[in-house]
Amino acid sequence: SQINQYMKRVLILLFILSGVTGKAQNFKELSDSLMFYYQAKNYDKAIPFAEKLVTLVKNNYSDSSKIYSTYLSFLSGLYFGSLQFSKAEEALSQLNEVNKIVFGVKSEEYIKGISMLAVVYNTTGRDDKAIPVFNEAAEYYKVVNGEESPEYASALNKLGKVYENLDMYEESASLLLKSSGILLKSKGENDP
Repeated sequence: SQINQYMKRVLILLFILSGVTGKAQNFKELSDSLMFYYQAKNYDKAIPFAEKLVTLVKNNYSDSSKIYSTYLSFLSGLYFGSLQFSKAEEALSQLNEVNKIVFGVKSEEYIKGISMLAVVYNTTGRDDKAIPVFNEAAEYYKVVNGEESPEYASALNKLGKVYENLDMYEESASLLLKSSGILLKSKGENDP
């Protein structure tokens, strides 16, 4: 798709412009192979290329750079997409540590990373670990984007679904109704 092509070009450009031109051909080959399998939704075959790119970037930059964060994020998504939840959790934990350093704990990058980790917790039946993380994300979006934002509504919705999984229906209903109300207001009454 157009987004995948754009992402590929940006990542190659970032790598080349960063002064690691000696590895550019190897990087391009790895990136091309990664994108080929990713676009075909063959995540298991894409993962080895993503792992090599993460290592290449880490060795040529540092483990606290924006480009390293980008590749770790991509790799964790591939692990999740191929149902390798323990590897996704490990990559996301590492990503969140990098994002704390690079962007700070009050950044959207950090919040997105911890939210994805909460999704892994939820998917693997560890809702007790997901709740505080989804609460943190909801609070972030409430403060940064406001109580009427779709991002805040989405965070409330995710939290409500976790409470529903735990048979905590009052908490769940309250959050899901609040989320629905925000989304209805943001879309307008006549919008389908």
